[in-house]
Amino acid sequence: MKNKNGFTLIEMLAVIVILGLLIAIAIPSISHTIEKSRKKAYIDNAIEYISSASQAIAKGEILIRNTNTTYYIHINNIRTEKGTKTSPYGGEFDAYVVVTLDENNKFTFYWTSIDSGGHYVPITEEKDLKIESIIDGSDEQLLADENIGERTVRVVYDRTGEKNTYN
Repeated sequence: MKNKNGFTLIEMLAVIVILGLLIAIAIPSISHTIEKSRKKAYIDNAIEYISSASQAIAKGEILIRNTNTTYYIHINNIRTEKGTKTSPYGGEFDAYVVVTLDENNKFTFYWTSIDSGGHYVPITEEKDLKIESIIDGSDEQLLADENIGERTVRVVYDRTGEKNTYN
C-alpha cells in the first residue's frame, strides 16, 4: 500500500485555476469600490471647503457683498478642519469655492476643481455635487473665468490670497 503525503500535480493545478477565476471575478469589483470611495472623498472635501467658506463669510473673514458679482475663492484662502489640499487620487488639488449673493441676501455656493490626475469638476452648485459630477481624465485647465447668471463682475481670490477684480 502506498502512503500519500501530499497533493498531486493535477490537484494543485485545479486549485490554482479556481483561485485564478475567483481573483478575476473579485478584482473589478474591488477596483470599482476603491474608485467610488475616492470620488466620495473628493466630493466630501468639496463640501467641507464650501462649509468652511460659508463660516468664513458669516464671520466676515471673506467679504461677499455685491449681487452683481461672482466670487471665486481658491482653497488656499479657506481654513478647514482637516486642512486637506491634496486630491484623494493623490497629487495636487486646484479648486475654488464659487459664491454668489442674491437680492434677498441669500448665498449660493458652487465648486470647481481639477487635480493633477485630470479629475475635474466644472462649476457645480453645492446641492448638485455628486460623485457623478467628477469627470475623469480631463485635460481641462481650471480657470476662474465664468460669471454665473447675469452677473457682470468677477472677483477672484487666487492661490496666493491676492484679490483680482474683472469686469
